[in-house]
Amino acid sequence: MNSIAQIDRYLIILIDTALAAAIILLLIRLVRYVRGRRARWEIEAKKSIRWSVMFDQLLREDGEAQAVTETFKKILDDLDQLIQLDLPESLTSLEALAKIGARLPEAMRRRLIELYKIYEPIRFGGINPSEREVEGFRKRIIELEKMYWTIMGESR
Repeated sequence: MNSIAQIDRYLIILIDTALAAAIILLLIRLVRYVRGRRARWEIEAKKSIRWSVMFDQLLREDGEAQAVTETFKKILDDLDQLIQLDLPESLTSLEALAKIGARLPEAMRRRLIELYKIYEPIRFGGINPSEREVEGFRKRIIELEKMYWTIMGESR
């Protein structure tokens, strides 16, 4: 009887040790996951957001209409990633803007709406933007970049 009690004790110790090891391994994985996620966020946050540079390059290479539509899409994609909404691609630009804008400061939301007002007739009306619209779009992109970097804690 004494040996059976001793075997039971050893079995309980073995099970407790296995459970403790499993808990420790899970905690290690959790810490690595959190650190990795934080590192990915920091890398993403430090990634250079230079919509104005992209816009200027597209203006030179592809023309005004293409520059406006591609840059606006990129801005929405970058802000979606920053806010981590993971919006479905089936959303229209206006729906995406509404969801993203709801999580942004009012000034950024206003700039996005102003950009959309220039983008929408170009994208859906198939017209080329006027020189005034192109300059207005570029000006608002630069303002939006400054706001973005203010939020991220950097000056550019």
